[in-house]
Amino acid sequence: MARIKKVERGEFELGEENANPAALSRAKKLAAEAGTIEQKLEALEDESSLASKRLYWIKTQGIPEALRQAGLKKFTGLDGREVAVEDFIGGSLPKEEPARSRAISKLEEYGLGGIIRTIITVDFSREDHDDAVKLYKQLRKNNSYNIEMKNSVHASSYTATLLRRLEDGKPLDASNLNIFIGQTTKFRKSKKGKRK
Repeated sequence: MARIKKVERGEFELGEENANPAALSRAKKLAAEAGTIEQKLEALEDESSLASKRLYWIKTQGIPEALRQAGLKKFTGLDGREVAVEDFIGGSLPKEEPARSRAISKLEEYGLGGIIRTIITVDFSREDHDDAVKLYKQLRKNNSYNIEMKNSVHASSYTATLLRRLEDGKPLDASNLNIFIGQTTKFRKSKKGKRK
């Protein structure tokens, strides 16, 4: 007589020794294949991570340095693509004070105040929904709300505006602006549109 053991959800399971041999064999082969695939994927993830790091180094340090030494800004690669080195800025407006205020002051000093947005956050309870509709008047009358005001700049506007300033040859205070200024390599298809 087959031994039956109870499993979750009220289902019953036969012991392995009583299972359909062909189906069990198929399940074991699939489980082994799944294990092999998982191992391959882990290896590919490791390889991908190393390749990504290498590519980042090539694009941001290797090629820019080689072109600096060659006295060039661009060249045609072995595959026919145009390879050009361009400036880039990475970073964002600092989140914490007083660094955030210093960065905002620098933007204003540089005449870039137009990208600064003022954000006011007010916490209303569910019962205060009607008050939220009349936000401006309530803020002036009622000091019982938790009110927060801060200046902000959209991340892409921040880096794009500072990059334009850099390209115009104007100075940037990288440490107060919380930015990294570097170079990166751009690859473009050849003008013929073909790659060798």
